Amino acid sequence: MASKTTSQLKADWIEMSDECFETLTFGELKIYQKFIALPLPGDNSGHGGFKGAHYVFTKFRENIDGFSIPTGTARDNRGVLSSYPHSMPVILLK
Repeated sequence: MASKTTSQLKADWIEMSDECFETLTFGELKIYQKFIALPLPGDNSGHGGFKGAHYVFTKFRENIDGFSIPTGTARDNRGVLSSYPHSMPVILLK
């Protein structure tokens, strides 16, 4: 959660409310919602970091069977399918 000063600075500079900067998890998304995945600690060599371009993903379906943790599938703007754990932090696009 951002501090009050940080939230006010973002609101002043970008003229957007705090809710525009709140992250969700993949599991909170509904099917067909678009999002950008945030990097997690560990191997993120394919992510490109925060300064590079990000792929836009669309949550495609829920996968539970055969995994020790709940996961789901998303398709990026190139049509490539990826699996995500429900705990993956994401930014919802509207």
